[in-house]
Amino acid sequence: MGLLGFGLCGCGLAKMLPEHPAITPHMQQMEFGEVQRPAVKYLGAPQAPFPVLPVQVWGLAYDLDLVLVSKNPRYDMHEIASVRAPEGVVWLGKDALAGSLVQSISVDLENPYELFPEIPVARKRSKVSVEGTLNSENVDVRFRYDNIYGDRIEGTYDGVPPTTPLKKRNGSTMGHSRDALMAVLDLSHRNFGRGASISYNGTPAKMKRLLGLVPFRMALQQTQGGLATATIRQEGPWSDVEADPDDLNSSEADFVTYYSLPGETSVHRRWISQARGGDLVAVQRSDYRTLQYRWRQVEDSLELVDCVVHQYDHDSPVTKVIFQPALPDVRRKFEGVIQGRFVIEVNGQPGMAVGRVESFWEESEFVLRLLPESPWWVADRPMETRISYGDEGVDVHIDRISPF
Repeated sequence: MGLLGFGLCGCGLAKMLPEHPAITPHMQQMEFGEVQRPAVKYLGAPQAPFPVLPVQVWGLAYDLDLVLVSKNPRYDMHEIASVRAPEGVVWLGKDALAGSLVQSISVDLENPYELFPEIPVARKRSKVSVEGTLNSENVDVRFRYDNIYGDRIEGTYDGVPPTTPLKKRNGSTMGHSRDALMAVLDLSHRNFGRGASISYNGTPAKMKRLLGLVPFRMALQQTQGGLATATIRQEGPWSDVEADPDDLNSSEADFVTYYSLPGETSVHRRWISQARGGDLVAVQRSDYRTLQYRWRQVEDSLELVDCVVHQYDHDSPVTKVIFQPALPDVRRKFEGVIQGRFVIEVNGQPGMAVGRVESFWEESEFVLRLLPESPWWVADRPMETRISYGDEGVDVHIDRISPF
């Protein structure tokens, strides 16, 4: 659900229901099983000594996501969600505004943007208190947090945990975080609650009802992922990056990404690269997750094949994006427009979203357009990347654009 939203409010019942994958596993295997080289004619040498990220992949798996919708006109939805971490369970309070459906996060970390900085959603440090019974048979809790808009959100939830598996798992984001994310959702389990309440700064609010009948309260198990907007500065190589001898035995192209985030916040992350067979793999690790990009090395060229998110203590990749053919080397000028396709997997579920890719040069800038086609809730979220090269680094801007 919304960071990113399941967002059922104000919509017909059909828009509330998950769907099948955009393409079947067989179709994905036929189209994306063996990634080809792009038919590209390069016109010059690479303009950076390290691999450049033309897309920003993200992913986030929740063990429990409690969803509540009230009649407060300021908000579209609230979620209380748990994420496994080395230090234990991290609780998030998530709020989606009515109208814009822009989302924010409250989390009790000294720097909230250190948690998944590749997700460009505004956030605030606040203790998210969740107390009560949480076990395999019952969820009976009280919660409280202060959000980014200055409201104290308090409430209760009573029900069973999300144990009912869904046959159709491709869940709609229903407009949440449309400004920032091309979001795909694997909604694996869901149960409706028995009771819930919510108050704002001590004033209780009534719960909204689904189709005017059932109070909007549910417990979900879900995984979200996809591609994000971003403003990134890349610099390198960096000789002081410490390699992991068990995994990355060489660091031929180490670099650093500086993420510009809401509230004029900046977070930097270091990457370590390693040649593996005919590929170059760049990895960025934190305690919570690992990002991995893989390029095919062809002489002086690096052509992006896929990018993957692994999350702490989760077996399946949270997100995987595959390109067919591989993207041309974004560091080298080339002729014409290179066309391609992409597919997004979430939580090991293939074919959850598909679309087209266009890449070309516009004077001194590399341009990449991601044009999603299916399902319908990603089709209205195309993105455009523009990359420019300077003497000391690379600037990557990824923005939402209007559907073509």
